[in-house]
Amino acid sequence: MREELSRLSCITGHNKVWVATTIFSGPERLPVLYALNDLHARGCDVRVIVARHADLDWVLANSDLPTGKVRLLDGGDLPGTHNKLLISNALYDGVERTAVYAGSHNLNRGSLQRSSDGMLRVTDEEVHGIYADYFMELFRLSRNPA
Repeated sequence: MREELSRLSCITGHNKVWVATTIFSGPERLPVLYALNDLHARGCDVRVIVARHADLDWVLANSDLPTGKVRLLDGGDLPGTHNKLLISNALYDGVERTAVYAGSHNLNRGSLQRSSDGMLRVTDEEVHGIYADYFMELFRLSRNPA
């Protein structure tokens, strides 16, 4: 994931890098979080939705992402999330490209080292639009920790 993120850059109108994941924590995932920090610093609209308070706290403690761009969708009075998504509309190796990465791979140690979780990249614009609308609905329903 870090390698894919490092290939992205943003310009006006092509600056979306959105992540929704059930679990996002641990030292082995710091490079992914740092790549998201870097994209944010370079003008990308980086948003992160997680499903656990511990992951929300971890992202906020280890990133430069604005609090309003990191959200919690944990169940409770909300529907919760079990997603593993990365949605982008950015430059990929300098070329405008929309992409959706979806699968079973959480951004944590278990998915990285202990299981055979996978992720699929789809670059179809119609699919991207459906997932972008879905993400925005999740973002609307999620809680801002501020």
